[in-house]
Amino acid sequence: MLSNVLSVLARSNPLTLTQLAQETGYSIREVKGALHQIESMGYIKRELLGKACGSGGSSDCNRSNCQGCVINSSPPLVSWTLTERGKEFNRLSK
Repeated sequence: MLSNVLSVLARSNPLTLTQLAQETGYSIREVKGALHQIESMGYIKRELLGKACGSGGSSDCNRSNCQGCVINSSPPLVSWTLTERGKEFNRLSK
């Protein structure tokens, strides 16, 4: 399962949790567990898509009037991409 997740990430970076579950055919719960393991091994890294409100927006940034923010939602979207170590592992496992 871990190598399947790595293979999908190598083909199509970055992916959200839902997209990754759809691509692999595993449940979101299974993918979460795999991502946790793979991340702890240093093969992938999390990336926030956009800025959360208050992280560089104007001083009056709030939920109803958020100026300067890319995404006005909480929590921000998360995706995963391969690190150099993950890319090397993926190349060797083929």
